[in-house]
Amino acid sequence: MTAPRAWEAGIPEAAIEIRIAEGADGERLADQQARILWEVTKWQLGQNNSDNGQENAAV
Repeated sequence: MTAPRAWEAGIPEAAIEIRIAEGADGERLADQQARILWEVTKWQLGQNNSDNGQENAAV
């Protein structure tokens, strides 16, 4: 018997932390959030465009 694949295991849980940051710290946080959102968006596109949910999106 093989281990379940990631897409068979179900939707992972997520935790969200809300912070208010101003100045240079706020700019760094906004940049980090934008990069993470872009990575998640590319992953989701890959999932949506893949026959089996395992292919990566085109970069």
